Amino acid sequence: MAPTHEACVAMVKTCRQAGGRLLIHENWRWQPWYREIKRLLGEGEIGILFHLAFRPRAGAACYQSAESQQPVFLND
Repeated sequence: MAPTHEACVAMVKTCRQAGGRLLIHENWRWQPWYREIKRLLGEGEIGILFHLAFRPRAGAACYQSAESQQPVFLND
């Protein structure tokens, strides 16, 4: 939803004041692998980015930290 609890509360407050509903879908941009890519880009470690393709798949190693919260990613 947001990077901090305070930002989340502010979003809810803004929607309530406007008389609207706040709808949230999975927001994967805060997952560790996306944050690391952002950090590397920001520090110039990667260089100029012209194209990036990221196609995660269920059960991939990058999902191990999310498995407890996202049962759909567990392999039987």
